[in-house]
Amino acid sequence: MLKDFMYELFGVRFYGLTFERIFFLALAVLGGVILYRAWAAKQAADAKKEEVKDLGTRMLVGVGLAGFGGYMGLKAWLADGYQLFFSEPLVLHTYGVAIATGFIFAIWFGVREARRTGLEVARIMDMAFWFLVAGLIGSRVVFMIVEWQEYYDMCFEPAKLGLTEADCLAPLKFWKGGLVFYGGLIGAMVAAAIYMTKYRLPAWRYVDAMAPSVAIGQFFGRLGCVSAGCCHGKYIPSERMAALEWPKDTPAWRVIIEKPEIAAEKAKFLAGSFVTAHPTQLYESGAMILLFLFLLWFRTRKSFNGQVVLLYVICYAFIRSTVEIFRGDTVRGFIFQYSNPSISEALGLLPDDPLILSTSQFISVLMVVGAVGIWIWRSRAAREKRAALRAAWQAA
Repeated sequence: MLKDFMYELFGVRFYGLTFERIFFLALAVLGGVILYRAWAAKQAADAKKEEVKDLGTRMLVGVGLAGFGGYMGLKAWLADGYQLFFSEPLVLHTYGVAIATGFIFAIWFGVREARRTGLEVARIMDMAFWFLVAGLIGSRVVFMIVEWQEYYDMCFEPAKLGLTEADCLAPLKFWKGGLVFYGGLIGAMVAAAIYMTKYRLPAWRYVDAMAPSVAIGQFFGRLGCVSAGCCHGKYIPSERMAALEWPKDTPAWRVIIEKPEIAAEKAKFLAGSFVTAHPTQLYESGAMILLFLFLLWFRTRKSFNGQVVLLYVICYAFIRSTVEIFRGDTVRGFIFQYSNPSISEALGLLPDDPLILSTSQFISVLMVVGAVGIWIWRSRAAREKRAALRAAWQAA
């Protein structure tokens, strides 16, 4: 069996470095970067005797962020014990390292593709930042929609959850978990549409260049999920299949030992040291590296702009829907549940484990329908354009 080989490999704790202090420092740095870029844009415009659009707004935002971040950052560093809500010490977990690695690789490949296809590298870098922000917001919002009752209880009825005091700021504490990838993908798509419309960019060319980047980022991200113990699989009731062994007090352990179907084995698990579950994180991670390689091959063979990103959406929807069958964390909920004992036994699942239709599977269906519709529309437009060019060439 595959051990939980990465569990908290980088569980390093930095005392004195709190999220509070890092947050305000980041605000100050961001303000400084905005000011520097506005100044550089003005210098370049002055050399060409042109005007810079929104220069005053950009400088005002830069000064505001730098001033506020700098003031609050100094206050947080100098005033012992000062805090608002980012009070936890900074802990460098494997999950964070994996996510950061995936983001860096995604940017690197996006820049590489921009250079290869003649797109603006600076735009790729700008969009990467906004995609990250929009992705975090989108993934958090979808999770909060699914788990609204828990967040309501945290704020208004904490006693229901065994809390001694209300925590109305829980939605802001995204580092404690509670992110849904599809929400992040939708958030990034909205940010892309707004950004490219604002700057009148060839949207389909840009998203084609960035689609493989998403796949390679997911490859690293799901490896991080192994270390965090999130997105775990369902219990494997036999020794016939490869499995991850989850130790006591991990998310998978807590979910599995509470399943009524294993009541007879619960005592064994409590006396032992681990439970076994499908390695769903590795299933998806392996599928995403294969999808990345496939998109890498396909990108030079596409017949119309937008085909690469649409192919990514369709393939990922099928990958995610398949992996969902084996997912054991049911926090995303189900639209409706269907189980089949014969199929479950063949797949190494418990007889009553639901096979469909989770919220993520439902979103996958919508994504495929939308992507196929756009594919047909874009393909037809590309054929008509080629036919028109051919007719013009023959007429000439």
